[in-house]
This record gives sequence, C-alpha cells and structure tokens, in this order.
Amino acid sequence: HPYDKKYEIEQLMTGKPIHKVINENITFQYLDGDENSLWSLLLAVGYIKAENVVKDNEWTECDVSVTNKEVMSMFRTQIVAMFSNGNIAYENFTRALIRHRTWDMIGVMEDIAEYSMSYFDTAKNKGKHAPENFYHGLVLGLIVSMRKEYRIVSNRESGDGRYDIAIYPFDKTKDAYILEFKVLNEHREKTVQETAQNALKQIRTRNYESDLLAYGIPADHIYKLGFGFLGKKVWVVSDPPEKDEKDQVRSEWDNLRFR
Repeated sequence: HPYDKKYEIEQLMTGKPIHKVINENITFQYLDGDENSLWSLLLAVGYIKAENVVKDNEWTECDVSVTNKEVMSMFRTQIVAMFSNGNIAYENFTRALIRHRTWDMIGVMEDIAEYSMSYFDTAKNKGKHAPENFYHGLVLGLIVSMRKEYRIVSNRESGDGRYDIAIYPFDKTKDAYILEFKVLNEHREKTVQETAQNALKQIRTRNYESDLLAYGIPADHIYKLGFGFLGKKVWVVSDPPEKDEKDQVRSEWDNLRFR
C-alpha cells in the first residue's frame, strides 16, 4: 500500500480517528487493486470500528478508530515490529547504494522478492511491465529514508529519454545516482546479467546524466546502475563498477552480518 498508509496507522495508534471510505462488500480477489481495501479488511475482522457513518449504495464513508485496548496493544507490538523489520532492509539497501556495493543490493532485493511470491504468481495477469513496476516501486520505498540528504526523482525526462530514478544530493560534493530497470526480454537477452547491462547501456546512450551535470554534479560523481529482472531473479551492474574483488568479498560478508 502507498507510503502514507504508515502515517494513517500511526494516527490510529495515538487514539485518533481517521476519515475513510469503506467498501463493506470487498472480496479477497480485489484486495490488491483497491487502495481502500486495507481499511475494509480491518473493519471486517473487527480491528477498527466505524463512527459517523454515511452510506451511499455500496460505499460507506465514516471515521474509523481502533476497537479497544486489546487491539491497540496488538497494533503497537505486531505492526510496529513489522515496520522495524522493514527498516533493516532500508538500511542495508541505502548503505549498499552509497558504498557502491551491487552485490549487497542484489541480496536485499532478492530477499524481499522471496517474500513476495504471491505477487509474482499473479504478475502474468497484470501486464508485461508488472515485475518492472514492482521493482521500481520497491526501490523507491527502500530509498525513501534518503530524502533528508537527497532529492529523489522518478520518471523524469533528461537527455534523450526518461530515466526511471535519479537521486540528486543536496551536498554537491556527494555522489548522485541514476537507476534504470529492465525485465528480461527473451528475444534480445538470455540472462538477467545481459538485461542489467542493457539497462546500463541505455543510461549511457540516452545521456540521462545531462540533467545531473546541469545541476552541478561532476561526471565522476554520477553513479549509474542498471537493474535486470526475471521474476525473483535480480542483477545489478554499475558504472563505475565495484572497486575490486576484496570489496566484493567484504560486501558479501557485510550483507550476512547486517541481516
């Protein structure tokens, strides 16, 4: 669900109601496609209660709040723990990005994909770009904690095309980042490694770095990353590449140590 749902859950945990539109007839098959389905589900199982209800055909507009003290206790233990576990992935991914450790990024993303099995089981029904969109959104979520020091831009025109993600440092002495995502095309590529290389090639050939250069970032401080995907398989290549084999071995050890 969108990032602002975390804020709304935090509001509930302070004892404050939030105003929502509820579909009381929601069914499980539509949970993924309806942004309000989270609240419909929580209301249906009794974790939240509805007040100031206004009904209009199949929709119910109301203020919702946590049902009782027992449920509030559950929210504070179970849900806070869920968000805390997510912070580990954020930290591992952003640490890997800033330290130019592609192996660590691959590890974090494959771990998350492993727990998203149901998504990939149904992705074939959501269009050919569904896995690419999943990973695009996943990476945006993983780097959201960088917003204090970076401006994060998605799907913006630069050079001769439109990049997927660019990360502009507020401190122009720091590295900037361009990220491009591609799903394996079986007519052009045989492996996700080739797909990642093609994503990196697109950054170069379409001159995506032009906007960062105009912003004042030196060329040697622009870090380019190509991501290749095939289901749960992920590969990342970079320009410049990881420095040497020792860094790669050290990065794999860090990835295990920080989990």
